[in-house]
Amino acid sequence: MSVTFVQTADAFYYAEMVGITSQAVRAYAQSRNLSYEMFLGLKHGKHPWHATFNRVLILDEMLRRDVTGWVCYMEAGAWIEGQSFHVP
Repeated sequence: MSVTFVQTADAFYYAEMVGITSQAVRAYAQSRNLSYEMFLGLKHGKHPWHATFNRVLILDEMLRRDVTGWVCYMEAGAWIEGQSFHVP
């Protein structure tokens, strides 16, 4: 079963934060041969808060690409602290 971690943020207010938190998430995914995707910017809209809707558009794109398995969406401010836990 595949697992893909996904993070997204606008390119204005949360870019620095996701740049920091993504390091731990990417390290976790890489250490377990899992997928990781990150999008920085706006998928649709013109105001920074429109990045809130990126996750919906990202999931739709993943379905169109026939991505299967689990998708673990993590907010821009979320990271994986304990690198030893197991995901299916």
